[in-house]
Amino acid sequence: MKVTFLEAKVPLTKTFTLENGELQKVGHPRILDYRSHEFEYETIEELRDLIVEHGAKGWCLLMGNLIRQLDWESRRGTTDPNAPTRLICLDLDGMKGISTPKQLMKVVGMGDVDYVAQYSASSGVVPDRGLSCHIFVLLDRPVAPPLLKQYLTLWNLTIPAIAADIQLTRTNNALRWPLDVSTCQNDKLIYIAPPILGPGVEDDFKGDRVTLVKRRKRTVTLGSVPSAELNKNGQEQILNTLRLAQGLTERPRTQFKSQGSVEYMSKPDKATLTGIRQERGFVYMNLNGGDSWGYYHPENNPEYIYNFKGEPNYRTAELLPEYWQEVKASVNEPKEDEHGNLYLAFRDFRTATYWNGIHYGKDRRLNMAQAKSETQLRSFLKQHGQPVGDFVPDWDVRYDPHDKRSINVEARSVNVYQPSLFEGLNMAIVDRVPDIIQDVLGHVLGNDEAAFRHQLNWLACVLQFKERTQTCWVWHGIQGTGKGLMLHYILRPMIGNGNVVSKRMEELDSQFNGFLERCQLLFVDEAHMAAFKRSAVIDANVKNYVVEPMISVRHMFMAPYEVVNYLNLVFASNKGDPAIVDPHDRRFNVGSFQSRKLVITEAGVLALERAAWQFYCYLMAFPADRTLARTPLNNLAREQMIHIGRTTLDVALDALRAGDLQFFVEQKPSISPDQMSGLDRVPARAYNTLMEKVPTLENLTRDELFTMLNYVVGGMPAAPAKFTSVLKHHEMHMVTVRRGSETFRGILINWRQQ
Repeated sequence: MKVTFLEAKVPLTKTFTLENGELQKVGHPRILDYRSHEFEYETIEELRDLIVEHGAKGWCLLMGNLIRQLDWESRRGTTDPNAPTRLICLDLDGMKGISTPKQLMKVVGMGDVDYVAQYSASSGVVPDRGLSCHIFVLLDRPVAPPLLKQYLTLWNLTIPAIAADIQLTRTNNALRWPLDVSTCQNDKLIYIAPPILGPGVEDDFKGDRVTLVKRRKRTVTLGSVPSAELNKNGQEQILNTLRLAQGLTERPRTQFKSQGSVEYMSKPDKATLTGIRQERGFVYMNLNGGDSWGYYHPENNPEYIYNFKGEPNYRTAELLPEYWQEVKASVNEPKEDEHGNLYLAFRDFRTATYWNGIHYGKDRRLNMAQAKSETQLRSFLKQHGQPVGDFVPDWDVRYDPHDKRSINVEARSVNVYQPSLFEGLNMAIVDRVPDIIQDVLGHVLGNDEAAFRHQLNWLACVLQFKERTQTCWVWHGIQGTGKGLMLHYILRPMIGNGNVVSKRMEELDSQFNGFLERCQLLFVDEAHMAAFKRSAVIDANVKNYVVEPMISVRHMFMAPYEVVNYLNLVFASNKGDPAIVDPHDRRFNVGSFQSRKLVITEAGVLALERAAWQFYCYLMAFPADRTLARTPLNNLAREQMIHIGRTTLDVALDALRAGDLQFFVEQKPSISPDQMSGLDRVPARAYNTLMEKVPTLENLTRDELFTMLNYVVGGMPAAPAKFTSVLKHHEMHMVTVRRGSETFRGILINWRQQ
């Protein structure tokens, strides 16, 4: 057989002192964290020795055993309430009708059975206390605690010497049992330590406080199983008899309800709060003039009133309605539990969405998720033993990388920004880029040294300032060049998994972009803007994301709203033209196209993963330049992407704006128009004729523009209005031009000297 003792940082016993000649009692300390000690025993003699030894240490005995051992932690949830036991404890607390353990053992039918009697700390100290002791008896077979409770209840009800001491509890809602019916519970603490006596306090107890009494039998065999229904009827009858004797009305049959893991008595008589004190995370109470501080609730959860008296639990709103009115507002304010954890359940005021989660006190980590309904919020709170208020409070959910606080209870605000695991650590001194980063990131950028240096500054700004840089990057090359490795092994660890989002290009065209609300880096995979019909829409979205201080986000089933923009973008592509870059665009940095695969071993990948911390330290000490970060790098790769993204009409119009006559000279037909087919001859001849006089012109009429562009580009609409409209869409606008005494619609031109 096993028995468990619990150790605390203070002796688990009562303390008695004298104040002005009056005896004062401090009850057993209420402890949150224990260390457990489990022992094997075979005989009642061994049990007696264990009780004596560990009682002297100031420990207590736990009825039942633990699912796991405790190492200075809460014992909540560590016992199995239905696990059978072979140990029964008879607990008498000031019984008047029976004067000795021997007499009690006889009246309960165990007069010939061995037992250990352990007298309470009050015995011999508190005058006229009556019989107060624990009597331990071994059962001949394991019995479930709920069944033992029925035996204890039956003995209270049917043995006259015990029943004579039954009283109403202070609340008048239940019976105070002379023989405690709760000692059978597997989580019950039995205090076995001798008292602590202050100066002048006398202990009149004679003999040993723990004694072994030997009889004819080593164990007891319990009789026939009691009827739970008959016990219930007996309780109701005695309860109402005692109530009537005190001038109270009869109660209807007691009903119990359950909410989560808490069972409570429904509709009890109201009680009067006559004493209250707060210590060790609990609020203790005296009710209706009592003085034992036997009623309590956790500081952070006043929803139920518990007790040490074997009474039912009560809903505070029913038992103490006036007190509930005072404290119920605090139910909706999360408070730390014994481990420093906060359990959050609220409605986000801005989005009208429900949220629940836990803020872990040990590492200040926040784990939040949306709930679908108020019912889910309440279930979450009940599951974790938290109070459930009359309403769901409104909080503000925000994402702010600059605020180190996750929770602001006073402001009812939650910052869902989750820093990377590197943030807050002591920085190492790293004065150069790790070699593996140099190799992989350099390869991703096409071994472009200027791009590599520019990229370092950009990343340093992202990490140090946690704001948008107002430029983005294009990483492009064939498959297997290291783009994914950089994302998963470097960018995510440095910036934080929750702050990096990876999306495909087509997802930027969706009307639902709520993922941007909590994003510092958007990694756009499989980028190829030209492949989409709505490329102009995607391009406009990207421009907005890169440069605007506020962006509009929309979640499914919700109206759009604006949030602060912390976004930075990296476009990764296997194509040579992943983005459309305008010559005047100030958003895109472009690495050189990488046409060779990255050769890297598994050991190299592990080295890359380990190098993330060193690279982070290097970048956090890097002399980051905001101005440089928001200035696009003008390199050959960017010029090539600009050229790739331009249509033939764009190129021709760029030449017109620049006065690049040589461009149009180079487009002249290489053979005489007379040698061409009929369809090509007319535009070619018209182009040649026009080009003979173009160098002398200071303007071009609309018709001359049509002749030039229809030949160079082809497919120009012949209708003047449609042609003019096409040019407007490419930012080429007609003005009034003069030729001699006549005016026409056209453009002014200033040809460059070749």
